Amino acid sequence: MVIAVFTESFRPVVNGVSVSVETFARELTALGHEVHVFAPRYPGYTDNWPFQVHRLPSITTPFARDYPLPIPISGRLHRLLLDAGTNLIHTQSPFLSGWSGAFWAKKLHIPLVTTHHTIYTEYVHYAKIVPPALAKRVVIAITRRHSNRANLVIVPTEPIIGLLRSYGVIAPIKAVPTGVDVESIASAPPEWAINQYGIPEGSKVVLYAGRLAPEKNVLELIRAFALISRARSDVVFLVVGGGPSADDCKRLAASLGIGERVRFTGVLHPPHLYSCYAAADLMLYPSLTDTQGMVLCEALAAGTPCVAANAYGATSVVQHGIDGILVPGSAESLAQAALELLSDPEKLEAMSRNARENAKRFSRRECALKMLSAYNEAIQNAEKELLFKSKR
Repeated sequence: MVIAVFTESFRPVVNGVSVSVETFARELTALGHEVHVFAPRYPGYTDNWPFQVHRLPSITTPFARDYPLPIPISGRLHRLLLDAGTNLIHTQSPFLSGWSGAFWAKKLHIPLVTTHHTIYTEYVHYAKIVPPALAKRVVIAITRRHSNRANLVIVPTEPIIGLLRSYGVIAPIKAVPTGVDVESIASAPPEWAINQYGIPEGSKVVLYAGRLAPEKNVLELIRAFALISRARSDVVFLVVGGGPSADDCKRLAASLGIGERVRFTGVLHPPHLYSCYAAADLMLYPSLTDTQGMVLCEALAAGTPCVAANAYGATSVVQHGIDGILVPGSAESLAQAALELLSDPEKLEAMSRNARENAKRFSRRECALKMLSAYNEAIQNAEKELLFKSKR
């Protein structure tokens, strides 16, 4: 199968969308399929991938200088798609690259698949010139229109199906999570993180990994750390990630008197990221907006139980009472659950074993096979739609 992927997010940017695109492209290529990724051009970045990457002209905006926007009107797109013998187009957003992908799918009479990675209504605060209520209505309308043009909509987890239905999406929807490197994570040693961040022997390590941004509810995370710190003096907190709220988090930690116990690592990549999972006794994840939460999958693969906000993707990843605990997401609820587990080593160890076992469902290969099944379903949907139109 020849798959054309249209995305606004790809390396060197690292976020959930770019990681998902890279992960599926690698696995599908390894399975013998041909993947072409169409992404914005990043000045100075050189591609070196086992699949084909086509860079589109791009522009930067004052709103997100690190995220160039593609100009998907390149005259060579038509020829590239034809020459590749493209069987299916898979878009990763309903915006510029999504519009382009939908246009070419229609022009070439091939199936269109789109993935809804992001709850865009929770990100409208970044569009400062547009009133939030209006921005939410607009992104819902754009999402609905683009999704209903697709032969199949992919969502990372089941709860997002209900969200899209509430928007008025009537197209078929299928849940396919993005896989993680279960094997590498499970075998990662903790020593690098312990030595790098000066974690005293005998300490308990509570980890957060992810973007530091308002939509991730990270200030509640720091407040939870403070509550845990008051109850236990043997806990060290690791905060892995960066983002627009990083300085706010550091200031809050200092004002709450826990600055010396919180290690802000900045953005880390494997294998150093995996070492942090291995060093942690527990993962705290306060986000109320994730469609999946790949860092939760990674933590479970390391045998690290998760205390997570009971919202959207986390409810499909964390099995409450088995490999973690789901809570409302307030500082008090996060801290209470964390203290409960830290004070019960037998329960924490049982959850750790369960986490390793349950994480296997998020292996990269298993998720790629699910995506292939979804592609075949989309092809069948397109054939049925064509047959229906021919009989009208």
